[in-house]
Amino acid sequence: MAGQRWRYAPLLDHLDALPADQRELQLSFAEIEALIGGPLPRTATAPEFWTSSHTARLNWRRSGFTARLLWPGPAVLFSRR
Repeated sequence: MAGQRWRYAPLLDHLDALPADQRELQLSFAEIEALIGGPLPRTATAPEFWTSSHTARLNWRRSGFTARLLWPGPAVLFSRR
């Protein structure tokens, strides 16, 4: 579990650094992979990975964001809750 949180820490830091009045941020898979320093898992192409998976609960949801997979892209829309 700690490995999952550590892996996505740069993404969480990026989200946490957004100005308080910025409610949303769209990132392409390539941008997310650049932030985390490696490829996303194959399961990242499933909407559930971003909305309700263990990874989502442990990372961006715990940090106060929701995430939604966007097509075409692929991209992800992160929104403050």
